[in-house]
Amino acid sequence: MRAPIGACIIAVNETDSLIRCLESIRPYVNQIVVGVDRNCALETYYIAKEYADTLEEWNGALDETGKLVDFAAQRQRTLDLVLEPWAMWIDADDELQGGDRLHEVITSVGLGNDPVQIYCPYLYSKFGSGEVREAVFRERLVFRPQDFSWKWPAHEVLVPKFPDRTRSVVDDRLVWRHESPTNEAPSWQRNLRIIKYHAAKGKLDSRLQYYLALETLNSGNARSARTLFDQFLGMSPDDDKRQLALIQQVHICISLQELEQAHRYADQAVQECRSMESYAALAKTHYFTALQSDRVPDWELCAYFARTALALGTTPSLFTVDISPLVFDIHAFLNYALFKLGDLTGALQSTIEALKIRHDPHIIQNRLLYEGLLAEKG
Repeated sequence: MRAPIGACIIAVNETDSLIRCLESIRPYVNQIVVGVDRNCALETYYIAKEYADTLEEWNGALDETGKLVDFAAQRQRTLDLVLEPWAMWIDADDELQGGDRLHEVITSVGLGNDPVQIYCPYLYSKFGSGEVREAVFRERLVFRPQDFSWKWPAHEVLVPKFPDRTRSVVDDRLVWRHESPTNEAPSWQRNLRIIKYHAAKGKLDSRLQYYLALETLNSGNARSARTLFDQFLGMSPDDDKRQLALIQQVHICISLQELEQAHRYADQAVQECRSMESYAALAKTHYFTALQSDRVPDWELCAYFARTALALGTTPSLFTVDISPLVFDIHAFLNYALFKLGDLTGALQSTIEALKIRHDPHIIQNRLLYEGLLAEKG
């Protein structure tokens, strides 16, 4: 049974991935809307035409050179063409898993007259590897699409026009999966170009400032990224990105071997939000400090904050599907700190927990070391 959903896609030069995307949704939705611009490859256009109910070329999100500079505007155009009571969005290089449950999912929500947004897991992986690099929740389905709009030209988000009336639901029966081809150009290049375009026009709010810093970091320019993150923190936004920025600053300072500054950022992160992530960042700073000093108090602080981070939770947040990569990283610090403190049993158990998540050669080597030392002790 097809669900009363209009599925929105923007496409440029995808071929094989677009076919996989469209075939993952075509049997399950009433309407498919595909938006293209004049840069669209001819083969991509004809693939879209074969599957789509609505296909439109729109060039309003391009700059004077013909480059796309506003993803939100391009996505909004497709959303405006939806004729169904529900809308969903999917990228041309994504696949929907569980599409046969779309009707079941939207029926289970229980509708009134108010808007609804459904968050679903979004998994990123390298094409053919099957290994998930990142897993987050994204807003994917909305009831009353006229009550939502796309915002921000890069790292865009579908936001409700009436937040107080909008109900949010999390549902993992549907999974969006993105497989990046090995030859795919890094997305930071495109995003950085778009953000700088809007910054030059004086349209840089705190969210775009955060992503300007993040994409600069992704480009390999850590020192410039640190300055940009500081500028973001100076805006004093009260949102989740502030905590992320502080933790990014910890990682940057450690990479630059500026441990005192790393401690200051980690302490600030903990003061502002006592989260698993902030305590993990604090444990990391003490780990690298201890590697330099080899002092027992530094190893003790590393172990204490790592254990505090682990104790704070194993429940995914609205934005994070899988916290296991963070748990692995914490055990990577903790096992060695416990070894340095003489707690071989604790160190061994920490490696066991880490290896439940990922078979890492370094962790395996540590486990064998601890097992051998414990065997010698009898």
